[in-house]
Amino acid sequence: MLYELGEKIADCIDIDELAQLTLTEAQFLMPSGKELQLGVLLVGEAVGHLSICAGQGDLFKVGALFSIDGITQQVLGSGNSEIVNDVQQDFRFQLSAGALNQVQAMLCTPIKTRDNIFGVLSVVSQMPINFSAAEAKVLNLLASQVAIAIGRVHLIHERVAQERHQESLELSKSIQMSMLPTAFPRFSKGSKIDLFAYIQPAREVGGDFYDFFHLDEKTLLVVIGDVSGKGVPAALFMVMVKTLVRAMAKQHVLPHDILAALNPELCRDNDAMMFVTLFIATVDLDTNLITYSYGGHNRPLYLSKYGIVSMLPGESGTALGIFDEASFSVETMQLNAGESLIMYTDGINEAMNVSFEEYGEERLCDLLTGLEHYNAQELIEAVNADINVFTLGAEQSDDIALIAFQLKGK
Repeated sequence: MLYELGEKIADCIDIDELAQLTLTEAQFLMPSGKELQLGVLLVGEAVGHLSICAGQGDLFKVGALFSIDGITQQVLGSGNSEIVNDVQQDFRFQLSAGALNQVQAMLCTPIKTRDNIFGVLSVVSQMPINFSAAEAKVLNLLASQVAIAIGRVHLIHERVAQERHQESLELSKSIQMSMLPTAFPRFSKGSKIDLFAYIQPAREVGGDFYDFFHLDEKTLLVVIGDVSGKGVPAALFMVMVKTLVRAMAKQHVLPHDILAALNPELCRDNDAMMFVTLFIATVDLDTNLITYSYGGHNRPLYLSKYGIVSMLPGESGTALGIFDEASFSVETMQLNAGESLIMYTDGINEAMNVSFEEYGEERLCDLLTGLEHYNAQELIEAVNADINVFTLGAEQSDDIALIAFQLKGK
């Protein structure tokens, strides 16, 4: 009979169906002619209670919660079956009768695997009866088979949930990436501006971002940002920041004014206390004048036409979303033909190798030195390649974003 049960449960992937099947088989295994009540009771979220998934008799109403008695609690805790033929005299029952205050005899066996106890199979009688060790052994074999099936069902459900979660994250990543501009202005198409960007979240989605767009025919705005944290919360905050930057840029032209208008909006109703570092620059395409402001962000690197690398001047300022009264300064510089700016988030300089050494800004400057003949994409690819070699074998610890902006020579 137990072999036949194994065949029956092989294709069963529903917990309630398994419970009912268990109950039916248990009825055949118990002595006939006795007024027995049976229940398949599984562990749920309710503290001090089990969920009645299948039952026979007034004590075991399907869908109800079963108040755990002292004997059942012992079975759950020890993982061993209990035969109690005089329940009223058992000290565990006297301490906690639970739902079984009228019961005279009880046979309770755990539904367990090696790693988990899912509940109990309980057989009770309100009339005097002597359960035998042989009956307990057979019931235990039945419960063991069912426990394996329940474990398999849980595993299937977990895998389905994981797959759905992964699909959701992949969709979120696709949506997030689609919000970032990927059509880069290239000198080969007649523009004197060469711009290329790259982003790589540490997880499926992240909080780093970049954006660039025209404020008018002669002014280009470039922004790079790094939201605190990683994963979905950071990604959601990033979307809000990116959207607000564009909205504020319609009302303000200068980078520090954009930051000043944006900051209070990020501070408002920010119970999660998230923040973002930003670097915003505008480029006058007629004069090649760069106007820029920091919001607590890394200082970009300036690659001169002679191949010399230096950090862009200016104070890094305060991250946005922390103090609503924060102020921001503005700087300017003249960019000449053949010169580049490399903007990045701290996922670059703080990237760690297997020895927990940081990549560092000095290493980044050394890498870029002498690369004045590289175009924007080549500069980004050079940085990525060097980071990948440095961190080989180590897990990516933070999101990464890079922008190379270059004024091409004639």
